[in-house]
Amino acid sequence: MRDEDGGGQTVTNPYDGPDTVDDETNVSPSYPDQPYRGTRVVEREVRERPEPRPAVVRTGPSLAHRLVVLVFGLIQLLILLRIVLLLVDAVRANPIVAWVLDLSQLFVAPFVGILRTNALSAGGSTLDVAAIVALIGWTIAEMVVLAIVNTVVDRGALA
Repeated sequence: MRDEDGGGQTVTNPYDGPDTVDDETNVSPSYPDQPYRGTRVVEREVRERPEPRPAVVRTGPSLAHRLVVLVFGLIQLLILLRIVLLLVDAVRANPIVAWVLDLSQLFVAPFVGILRTNALSAGGSTLDVAAIVALIGWTIAEMVVLAIVNTVVDRGALA
């Protein structure tokens, strides 16, 4: 704030009363018998700068990408368990083994009959060739679905 004669700014000292500060920031006391014993007074205007908003950056896979990987991963896990259980000649009367074989049959069934041989047996072990073909088929299907999801997500982010 400028004082009446335009020579400086008014500074309030709670002990002495108002002092004036000229443009060179020299302090002169209002009361000559009491010299001002403070430091230099400098007034600055403080402006808050808004932080720039970061650009939209994809830092990881989208939710759709993760869901696709989860679903196909569970299908592939079931098929792998089927292959292992049949190779080690697991007891089919066991409820867990029966559940895995029955549930995995849903995902293997579309691939049965693609090759002339669906299974190879030796002793009690069985190599389920149709399950291996199904594992490859579901992996290719996963890659196609992921390519579509990534394309759609990328276009959505750019729009």
